[in-house]
Amino acid sequence: MVAVLALVIGGLVAVRSLQLTPVYEATASVLVRPLGATSIETGRRPDQIVSMAGEQRVMQSEAVAAIAGRKLGVAATPPELLEHVAVDVPAGSQILRVHFRSADPRTAQRGADAFAQAFLAFRKEDVARRVTNSRSSLQRQIAALAAKKARQDAISAPDSSATPEQRRSALELADSYSKQQADLEQQLATLEQLNLSPGTVIEPAKLPTAAASRLNPVRAGLGLLVGLVVGVLAAFVWDRIDTRLRGPGELAERLGRPVLGQIPWLRRRRRRGGGLAMVDQPESATADAYRRLRARLTEVAERLELTSIMVVSPGPGEGKSTTAANLAVAVAESGREVLLVSADLRRPTIHELFGLPNTYGLSDILLDGLPETTGESWPTDDRRRTLLQFWSAAPRLWVLVSGPSPQHPSTLLDSTTMRQFLKEQGDLFNLIVLDCPLALAPDSLALASLVDGVLLVADAKQTNRSAVSAVRDELDHLGDKLIGSVLNRAPRRRQRFYA
Repeated sequence: MVAVLALVIGGLVAVRSLQLTPVYEATASVLVRPLGATSIETGRRPDQIVSMAGEQRVMQSEAVAAIAGRKLGVAATPPELLEHVAVDVPAGSQILRVHFRSADPRTAQRGADAFAQAFLAFRKEDVARRVTNSRSSLQRQIAALAAKKARQDAISAPDSSATPEQRRSALELADSYSKQQADLEQQLATLEQLNLSPGTVIEPAKLPTAAASRLNPVRAGLGLLVGLVVGVLAAFVWDRIDTRLRGPGELAERLGRPVLGQIPWLRRRRRRGGGLAMVDQPESATADAYRRLRARLTEVAERLELTSIMVVSPGPGEGKSTTAANLAVAVAESGREVLLVSADLRRPTIHELFGLPNTYGLSDILLDGLPETTGESWPTDDRRRTLLQFWSAAPRLWVLVSGPSPQHPSTLLDSTTMRQFLKEQGDLFNLIVLDCPLALAPDSLALASLVDGVLLVADAKQTNRSAVSAVRDELDHLGDKLIGSVLNRAPRRRQRFYA
């Protein structure tokens, strides 16, 4: 979910960027020269003064943008113009490259040139002002020193009334003032000789012939970041509201019993009821999964001496009837005698899966009672199956359909007749598989005390975790009946076989 949302939102931003109006970009390059006036103020060489980071900020200032706007003759404000401008400095150089973007290529060219010229004009005005200030300052200092020297010259004159000591002191001060004045005059002369050019445009902007990339990397990156954040939040929320099982590990943990089989979804359904992979597609991965379930279940049944197993599920539509039918076919395929009983008297499905009529079945047997004779025995096995109307669905597989729906199914399933029926059939069959109603239905709870084991079928895409826990808690009251579970519609896994 995180990856998908990140890609979707990032992709939408990228697509939106590509749908925008094409933008043209023109670039002008300016060689920046140090301001000579600063060398007078700091005593450093001009080539040691220039700061390209500072000049880059100057190029992107509103003062420069205002000058550029006047050169372009547009009514846009400086902040609006700066939205079209980007400036970079090639590493180790004193070159500013100003980029101007516009939907019109000629406007982009004029904009880049205007900002380059505006930058030089701003710097030229700035250096002129600073030179003027420096010149005025030097001239004031020279005039002040000249006045001080004149006063000391007057004191040291031969006709002055000063003492010899005062004359010597005045001569020394006059000499000091004279040297300072000479230094300042030298600085003033140097200032007048400095090259005060702020720089030059070394590469005017060219007319762009192709639009710049419309995919803004920054915008796409922000879209991807937003997608990641939204994905994480969505995954967190989904984790809290999604109550479905999360694989066989959680199913086994919540039941406290092993997962005996994982059944992948049967993709193509052909005949009859459509869900019998063991009959319709015996070579499919789904049929192989039922055979693996058979191997594990029969091992458990033999170890625990189980003859009757009821198949239930926490909720409707989770595949209990399909699992019961396919499991019965798989066990019969291994050479064992199997009886499949449709014990879901409310919503029977077994007869539809095998294409059998449902006019007479388990409900009739339970309502009428088992044949009882005084001093007589049951007929032979084949005759008994005929009397009870067992259907031979496959070699060594017999099916007893549910019959018409009675008024009180749970009462019938919890009867002495049902107990006697299971006991007598357990002596004739290696395994009895009962397709039962939902696990927490009264019918199933009544029948659970009569069978040897309970097999729970859960759906990987539908079963609720809390429902599984509720089934476990309820079955725990009936003793150690739960033998394991089956995860239906499990993800397909690649299997390797010998050729």
